[in-house]
Amino acid sequence: AINTSYYDFSPSISADGSTLYYMSDRPGGYGGNDLWVSTRPSADAEWGAPVNLGPVVNSEKAEGTPSIAADGLTLFFSDWGDPRPGGQGSVDLWVTTRPTKDDQWGKPVNLGPTVNSSSSEEQPSISADGLTLFFTSDRTGGSGNLDLWMTTRASLSDPWDPPVNLSWQVNSSSGEWGPSISVD
Repeated sequence: AINTSYYDFSPSISADGSTLYYMSDRPGGYGGNDLWVSTRPSADAEWGAPVNLGPVVNSEKAEGTPSIAADGLTLFFSDWGDPRPGGQGSVDLWVTTRPTKDDQWGKPVNLGPTVNSSSSEEQPSISADGLTLFFTSDRTGGSGNLDLWMTTRASLSDPWDPPVNLSWQVNSSSGEWGPSISVD
């Protein structure tokens, strides 16, 4: 149900293991790569047929690299490869929310100029408490081509702090990609 002959990439699974978000250029999308979701009734059940997140989240541009928050109500992603209107630079980080897991996703919001720059910010990974967001960027101040960065906030309602490079202990002069922070 998940893998096809198309580009199916960058999975993010919910904390309860019942929902899988990913990007794909399979037929039935709205343009470029879109965000899709598949669900299952339990962690040992088969995945159901994928569903496109629809035109509120997906656009004629390319969306990708989703990261679902532990509560299942917040989904971070990047405008992968082809920037969406209203962004800050080449590739930006966005967030969409919903009141309950039964509701539709709301209109995506750009994380703004504190987090996004004129460079590329992509591949988000949100911590279990929702207070730290890890991502890949080629912004000024890095160690190499692409580095891993993080931004924090004091509470879920506070703004994000300026991003911090994870330093030479994690980053190298080569490219670092695809952070994925564990629950603990």
